[in-house]
Amino acid sequence: MKNLEISFALFFVIFTAKSAALVEWPFGTYTLVKPNAGCPSGWLEGWRYQDNEDHNNKNKMSYGHHFYGSFGRNLKFYYCTRDSNEFSGRRYWPSGNYCILKQGASCPTGFQTGSVYWDDEDRNNKNSYGGVLPSGEFGRNTRIDYCCREDGPYNNAVQLPTTQPFYLLRFTSPCQMVQGMNFENESVEFDDEDNNNKNSVSGKYPLGASNGRNQRLRYCYYSPLGSKYVFKDRRATVLQLSRIIHEKFHILTLVGAGFLTGSVYWDDEDGNNENSYDGVLPSGDFGRNTRIDYCCREDGRYDTKVQLPTSQPFYLLRYTSYCQMVEGMYFREEKVEFDDEDLNNKNSISGEVPKGANRGRNQQLFYCYYWQLGSK
Repeated sequence: MKNLEISFALFFVIFTAKSAALVEWPFGTYTLVKPNAGCPSGWLEGWRYQDNEDHNNKNKMSYGHHFYGSFGRNLKFYYCTRDSNEFSGRRYWPSGNYCILKQGASCPTGFQTGSVYWDDEDRNNKNSYGGVLPSGEFGRNTRIDYCCREDGPYNNAVQLPTTQPFYLLRFTSPCQMVQGMNFENESVEFDDEDNNNKNSVSGKYPLGASNGRNQRLRYCYYSPLGSKYVFKDRRATVLQLSRIIHEKFHILTLVGAGFLTGSVYWDDEDGNNENSYDGVLPSGDFGRNTRIDYCCREDGRYDTKVQLPTSQPFYLLRYTSYCQMVEGMYFREEKVEFDDEDLNNKNSISGEVPKGANRGRNQQLFYCYYWQLGSK
């Protein structure tokens, strides 16, 4: 590793509008939920007002969400529809694990269809709509049709436009990664009709929806990376971090009862090796190659929130699950991929190691970045 200090040497690369604009929206007709940044230029818009349960209403939105509309005891969402007469894009939707909203008689190539049905408030129902909506039914109750796919790994970043924010829905995995975009998990919980509730789902539908009394949908909000950091091998290709790194790239080594230990070994560049270090580092070796020791645990559920300090951001590393949830903190997954020595590579691992580390030629690590609820 080159120039190893408390943080790794990083090279700063600016995304230009020109490069982002090279990727167009896939062709076909479909609908996306409108974010507060607006719809893509030239798309058609519509809205749906849902009259939710009147008694002891428990509608709930993710704090700091980015939906455009009005959200209280009743919910009004807006939608963006790609017009069937708009032929600029000639690409298919990429393989992955995500859902969009159906528009018209069929889903785009590669998707499977399904629907979610909301039993809205029975008494004095005020449901209404306007403009162009996704396929479904929009009377006294609501049915929306979806297009979902799971033909690729969610952590294989796909290419979609990066010029402005947009929403996808989760299907059977965490949020689909998108090249050049940050993402945030957002959810909507609907308080539907209490009496003789007829909520239902059919076919392939987004994560969270069910036949239960109150529907729930899990969204992924994508926003353009303002910048990107990279590592650079002396001989080789520039490698991208899959997420923007915040200020410094911290290596975290946890110590204490309940942890199991292990290590990750990087075979760094052989030719003109410039590794260096300073200050206080975690346990390991920091010579011409790098070994870092880790402490890992799996004695609890990742979705049971733990208590840790919330006064400032920090990193943990993923182990055998998704990111550990922490009380009072947002989180986002970030990944680092290392381009290690090409010739006679000796990368290795031992014991219990973070997710992504391996004995292959190039190491990778999955981090969880935490920041305080209510902060940017």
